[in-house]
Amino acid sequence: MNNTTQSLYRWFIPFIQVQFFLSLISLPVLIAWGLPFSLLTMVGNLVFAPFLTLFLLCSSLVFFTEILHIPNSLCILMLEKVTAFWLWCLQWGSKSWMIGFKISVLPFSILAAILAIIILQHTQWGKKNISAFLYTALFCFVILTNKLLSSPAEATVTCNKKTVSVYNRNGKLTFVDNGALGEKINPTSWISYTLLNALTKQFGTVWVDTVYVSQSKLPTLDALHTLCQETPVDTIVFLNPQKIDWRSKKYIEKIINEKSIIKTVFKNQKNRTL
Repeated sequence: MNNTTQSLYRWFIPFIQVQFFLSLISLPVLIAWGLPFSLLTMVGNLVFAPFLTLFLLCSSLVFFTEILHIPNSLCILMLEKVTAFWLWCLQWGSKSWMIGFKISVLPFSILAAILAIIILQHTQWGKKNISAFLYTALFCFVILTNKLLSSPAEATVTCNKKTVSVYNRNGKLTFVDNGALGEKINPTSWISYTLLNALTKQFGTVWVDTVYVSQSKLPTLDALHTLCQETPVDTIVFLNPQKIDWRSKKYIEKIINEKSIIKTVFKNQKNRTL
């Protein structure tokens, strides 16, 4: 290997070692809370550091040149370009890069985290090349275990004595709302921190194929809007289309346009879409 390749290799191995170690240590906490793990975490850490350094450098130059009354139009232009480029990169973000872990994987993730700490302290296993390989193998073991463990066919989530029935079909979920979506005055927190976390723990996914909505009142539509923000939703079916007034219809159109819902169906009207 030439000098450049050797330098990249010496930099890459410690990077892999640190990233997989931190991922293994954090996984038990994420699984216990029902939070998904991003498959692009390591890529993000790799790409974000140079952007952050450049952004802070440009920001500092603008700050001090303003204080000292030094012409700084070039610094401001650089800061705007860096910010615009970073925002453009963020637009490529996708929920599909998130992987959820079933709660049944928690014991295996705790075991992997303990083994990662043992490897770190071991005189031989703790060497850079060996530990990087072992951390990678442990992480792949947890991912594989999550894939192999079965998920329940259905589950029920309760909110103020009303429920949402959830059915698992080939890794995608079908929601049947029995009034629970409209029970909270502010449904955002319940959707984000209760419903989706509970589903992640049980099914290992929050990808929604179809949502059956029994009511069209505004709190229910608020909850539906939040659900579409937090996770991909393919189809929405309104079970009582005759009760949808013009205000609710405008809100439904807003949800469809903002979140790119594939199809919205009125069950009582043959395949009619908004």
